[in-house]
Amino acid sequence: MGRFKPITEKQAMEAGRTVLDAGVYNFKVIEASEQARKATGALMFRVALECWGDGTGKARVYDYICTDVMEHKLRHFSYAIGEGENYEAGELYAADLLDKTGQVSLRIEDDEQYGRRNIVQDYETTPLDPQAKHEERVALPTPEEAKQQAETDSIPF
Repeated sequence: MGRFKPITEKQAMEAGRTVLDAGVYNFKVIEASEQARKATGALMFRVALECWGDGTGKARVYDYICTDVMEHKLRHFSYAIGEGENYEAGELYAADLLDKTGQVSLRIEDDEQYGRRNIVQDYETTPLDPQAKHEERVALPTPEEAKQQAETDSIPF
């Protein structure tokens, strides 16, 4: 039998868990399942997200997206992953969610049972959602376009 150093339950909960700062991150759905919500029996999606940003580590974040509470979250999630048409048709399945990517707004929660962890605040919708309000975004030029623009904008002396 091998020897090891035992750890506390709190250390076990925090081991290997990266907690990202509050903010907006890219995500990929790595697990998805459908189940009935215990309180009401309504459809609920349980998803595991792999989240990351520029220069950050990766964090696994779990979310429970219900069809009867916080309905806006299901709409935003669906549009964030490009499943807006299926959402509008009322036909979304766990199999449709796997490997989809988008952006998510995370916050930090200190939980007595689970320790310090990331929580999904909301999903970032895309301009594909006709009802969402979006900031006007201007596409950045490619490096070649920027160089051309700089050359033509220069005033020779």
